[in-house]
Amino acid sequence: PSPTSSTASTKFVAKCPIDFKPADVPDDGIYGTKRVSRHPTFWSLGLLGAGTALGSPFVTEIVMFTFPLLFAFIGGYHQDYRYAR
Repeated sequence: PSPTSSTASTKFVAKCPIDFKPADVPDDGIYGTKRVSRHPTFWSLGLLGAGTALGSPFVTEIVMFTFPLLFAFIGGYHQDYRYAR
C-alpha cells in the first residue's frame, strides 16, 4: 500500500477591513438603505441640504441648499424612469 499524506489544504482569504456587509444579507441582495430607496445618496444629500436651509436666514442660501432635495426628487425619478424602460 502507498503511504497517504494527510496534508490539509489551507485557503487564504483576504477580506477588506472596511467591508461592512452584514452576515445576514437577504437572498435578493438588497439590504440597508437600499430597501427604502434605490438612491440613498441623493436623499442623504438632499436632507442634509434641507436641514442646512432651515437654519439659514438668507433667501439665496435657502435656494442653494434646497436644490439637492429638488435634485433627489427629479434625479431619482429620472433614473427610475430610465430603468423601467
